[in-house]
Amino acid sequence: MFWLGGCTLTDKRAASGNLPLWIEEAMEHRVNNTSTGQEIQLKGRFTFSDHENFRNVVQLMENGGTKRFIFDLSGLEFVDSTGLGMFLIAREAAERHKLQLVLRGAQGQVKRMLDLGRFDSLFMIQD
Repeated sequence: MFWLGGCTLTDKRAASGNLPLWIEEAMEHRVNNTSTGQEIQLKGRFTFSDHENFRNVVQLMENGGTKRFIFDLSGLEFVDSTGLGMFLIAREAAERHKLQLVLRGAQGQVKRMLDLGRFDSLFMIQD
């Protein structure tokens, strides 16, 4: 596994076994309905390569029918500046639709990035 320009790449050998085929590992997400709203669990590395996938999450927020969305970041290992920007896009969508947005469980590098970006002044953050 390699890190290159904010992307995690895994060396998967092509069918011939000779040439490397680089496949970027995408962030995983899972949506759970809870009694307090919809919880979106993020796992892996949140980078530019996840922007299309994350747009689907934002659309879910806009069409989800609940007023509270909790991003569970406890499984997130890494976030880059693009990932932070995508959280800001989610925040804008939440404001447009009068939704409550919570970032919960950040640790390690992800927590440091949220702290550096002063996200506590923009989001409700829970440990």
